[in-house]
Amino acid sequence: MDRYAWVRLKPGDHIVDDFLRTGVVLTVGANQEEKTANCTLNTEESPGHIKNSLKNNTAKIKKFFYKIFFLIFAAKLFVNHPMNVIKTEFPGLVIIEPKVFGDARGYFFESYNEKVMADAGIETVFKQDNQSFSTYGVIRGLHFQEPPYAQTKLIRTLEGAIYDVALDLRKGSPTFGKWFGAVLSAENRRQLFIPQGFAHGFSVVSQQATILYKCDNFYHPQSEGGVLYNDPALGIDWKVDAANATISDKDKILPTFDQVQPHFVYHA
Repeated sequence: MDRYAWVRLKPGDHIVDDFLRTGVVLTVGANQEEKTANCTLNTEESPGHIKNSLKNNTAKIKKFFYKIFFLIFAAKLFVNHPMNVIKTEFPGLVIIEPKVFGDARGYFFESYNEKVMADAGIETVFKQDNQSFSTYGVIRGLHFQEPPYAQTKLIRTLEGAIYDVALDLRKGSPTFGKWFGAVLSAENRRQLFIPQGFAHGFSVVSQQATILYKCDNFYHPQSEGGVLYNDPALGIDWKVDAANATISDKDKILPTFDQVQPHFVYHA
């Protein structure tokens, strides 16, 4: 005798919710009407009744199982690939795009996954999280710490939007002396992974912005270094009107790139 296995539904159940909580249990989102219209089959029904139900409700049943298939596929995709790691032309500098799952209540995503990073060849152990708030036109940077206190950073925006910039200071790197910029926002949820050997800075391109960044080394003021944000030789476009830019007195007197002698060496 054939055996049939059916998931008992309760109004308000959600596949993705339970999957994210347990990694195993899958239930199905359904309201009361969907429950009665689409889930009438069970092990207690006779073969003849099953055939009639299938014949009378074929379209609804197909739609129901298409939804199940899609949600299971999405859940599996989430587990295998919770985020995309996008390489740039700068060795070691990558953009991270988390996969977001949302519904009427809000959203969920993994902002950091050690395994995904390791699979991408990144085995950084972060030691400190920093949070910064700024208003439109603020430019911070370009900053770095000299070895052995150099810092790898993972930057993301919690509120608003910033234009994030990384300048390659690694001697021997194919991108030495070049800079990379990307918009990181609360909307696009992109993150920028900046390895040791880069100077980092950002400008606020929204009314205000809050950023969070992870570091693999502690702050060490004696090892601080920097490059002038508006060095003509670099030509960085900070995406804000210069007349409305706000820069600290400390950043205004940083040396130009050709005056900096960082102790970073690129290792392929």
